[in-house]
Amino acid sequence: MTKVWLITGTSRGLGRALVEYALEAGDNVVATARNTASLEPLLQKYPSTLLLQALDVTDASAAEATVSAALEKFGHIDILINNAGFAALAPVETTTAEDFRTHVDTNLVGVFNVTKAALPHFRTRGVGHIFQVSSIGSRAGNPGLGAYQATKWAVSGFATVLAAELRPLGVKVTSLEPGAMQTDMIGDDMAVREFPEIYEGTVRPVAKYLAGAGKGDLAAIGGTEISKVGKVIEALFEADDPPVRLLLGKDAVWSSGKAAEALAASDEKWKELSVLACP
Repeated sequence: MTKVWLITGTSRGLGRALVEYALEAGDNVVATARNTASLEPLLQKYPSTLLLQALDVTDASAAEATVSAALEKFGHIDILINNAGFAALAPVETTTAEDFRTHVDTNLVGVFNVTKAALPHFRTRGVGHIFQVSSIGSRAGNPGLGAYQATKWAVSGFATVLAAELRPLGVKVTSLEPGAMQTDMIGDDMAVREFPEIYEGTVRPVAKYLAGAGKGDLAAIGGTEISKVGKVIEALFEADDPPVRLLLGKDAVWSSGKAAEALAASDEKWKELSVLACP
């Protein structure tokens, strides 16, 4: 069965890889980006199965127009992937209000806008799968990523609630939570802001790791090849009872396990204080 994918944030990285995967599989794709110029070669190659839409996900009316254009072109949407995002690295103390708002507006409000625009269609059809691209950062806390990871915690929480609302209606929801991926994490995809020397010991190692993770040996760190994520999404789409949250990568599985162990140990250590105020 030919599927229709609507994917945000497709100018490069994971979004671009997902567009290429779906098109090569013979599916129809609505690809969005703030600037779609880099996608024009794909449109020339797949003129009948690719629809390009310039979209700023922070604009709710533009999100509604994009969904309408997708339905007009292809008749329905099977898979929605909210992939557009923003990231800047800085300690909380020196994170600007503008940067924090941009994280929230793009990574969280943008997800809300596009999801909300598509919900009437999914609800009416009673079928489909919504994917929110979150991060292993939704289960951990790394110095320098306060704004970014705060939004990813929120995205995974949003997906969890949405899944509970839509499951009885036949619509699936999954939050994808990858670790390292071979993208330009430090560069086009994540800006490193200047910060005081006092944070060199905590924030700088994270910046160095992210810079290396995007360009290094993925097999060595257990990261995710973006060209293979499309297969994961197809498998989840076909599954009868897919997970609400799915880790991507051996590194993500390891990090999540360590975070869960630390949280459980802390809960156990302080449980007497937890119940101290109970009647």
